[in-house]
Amino acid sequence: MQPIFTITNRKLLYFALTLPILWIIKANGYPLPPLWDQAPNSLTDYPVIKSHGKSIISINPWNYTQRLGLYKCLLNATDPYMQPIHMHGKSNILWGLAVQLGWQKETGRLNDLTNTTQCGLPGSDMDCIWPLSWWGSINYFLSAIPFLASLKANMIQAKYQVILTQPKLKSNVEKAKFCFSIKDCYHKYNSTMVMWTSFFTHILNIKKQHPNLLRNMNQLTPSEDQILKLMWTAHTQSLHATLELFATKVKYLSHPEQKFALSWANLVYFIGSCHFITDFNNTVSMQVNLLPKRLLRNGDNPPFVKDFNQDINACLFITEALRDANLATDNLILTLWNKAMCTPKGRRDGRFFLTHAITQPKTLISSFLRVLGDILKSPGC
Repeated sequence: MQPIFTITNRKLLYFALTLPILWIIKANGYPLPPLWDQAPNSLTDYPVIKSHGKSIISINPWNYTQRLGLYKCLLNATDPYMQPIHMHGKSNILWGLAVQLGWQKETGRLNDLTNTTQCGLPGSDMDCIWPLSWWGSINYFLSAIPFLASLKANMIQAKYQVILTQPKLKSNVEKAKFCFSIKDCYHKYNSTMVMWTSFFTHILNIKKQHPNLLRNMNQLTPSEDQILKLMWTAHTQSLHATLELFATKVKYLSHPEQKFALSWANLVYFIGSCHFITDFNNTVSMQVNLLPKRLLRNGDNPPFVKDFNQDINACLFITEALRDANLATDNLILTLWNKAMCTPKGRRDGRFFLTHAITQPKTLISSFLRVLGDILKSPGC
């Protein structure tokens, strides 16, 4: 019988040695996304223009600080629903999206990779997000669309209609892949907009019953679990809508970066299925210690990239191996994981496995066996 996928003995040994320390957190501080203080705080910080005699709030999502401001507006609007006092303003689960955009900016993943323009480069057009960036295009559906959905749900209230600036692309076909208003996005990506709108509507409707949400990732109330379910359902729908849509943009990435990007997208489905809590501390601690600090280049071969530390090399290798295994088994790995995550206990075990067990080798086997037991016992979703 042929193996599902081949790993050299050297890589297999590395996998075994590094797995227990993959999730160890070493960072002393948790930095905010780059230029956070310069990003707009509310809709009143964006320009108002006249169009056909009407006032319109104009937002340029291809400007990094303006796109970052969308997250800032969302966080400010939703904080009253997801902020236990003891968390000092960092427990909001939408922090994960803002922090990811900051990492993409900091590592050059939003820049012009063809070097034909100065888009994104320091000292020139630093705020520019390259319209052909694979990472930037995927993130559009995790920033612009959630923001417009929050307007539809009245989570954020706008005095005037909000219109998003179109990207500077020669191809009208490529431009048309994006949407620029509530009406336009509902027309082009109805399911994605509906799911994000449902998320914001839900947390608005439960404010009176649960003013302080998401207190402990291993002790979620049914209401908290439902909020995470709605958020992750919308998140993965955004991802699903974009992977094929922007498949041609991976050609601008090196081969190792392509593999990492698609493997990272695959991993999101596993993370989302266990309703992982993407608050500030959880997201930043893993991002600082586990994600590459630069674009991968041709010749980079995880887990043996010389200028990456052991944790980052291990993260890259395991993430890519997971995607390889999932593809080779026609999504069987994800299907089994999803089956285990069908119950509150299964999701709790999944979160524990991802965040605690791997940092404690003595509990690694027992936590894995709990997830395996959840697969066997779960009746399915």
